Amino acid sequence: MDKLLIIINSILAILTMISSIIKLINRDIKDNDFDNKSNSKEIIVQKIKEDLNTHGIEILYLCSIFILIVNSKKSLSKTLLIQGMYITAGIQSLFFLIKNNDCKSIFLLKILCIILVSYIISFMI
Repeated sequence: MDKLLIIINSILAILTMISSIIKLINRDIKDNDFDNKSNSKEIIVQKIKEDLNTHGIEILYLCSIFILIVNSKKSLSKTLLIQGMYITAGIQSLFFLIKNNDCKSIFLLKILCIILVSYIISFMI
């Protein structure tokens, strides 16, 4: 079981790393375009809103922690918090790589994936 947990965590970490690299490259390209445009107030406000949009990662993280605590029947610990972070970041990255559009149906699908992966991993812990 420990080997399977390590493999799942590695896959989630690799997905997070790949999507972070892609997001940094896209941000660098946008910043170069941003420097070429005039610095109007609307453009600056739009850029700040894009940077602060977390796409509901807090809700996904809390959902993951809740499922892990309920199913593993353990108290809140560092291991559960870190595992919840792996699950949340991995699923968020997977959806970033698949589709960049974030609508309500995608968010519900993310929550379903978080619940499923958290439920499976809670039996391994």
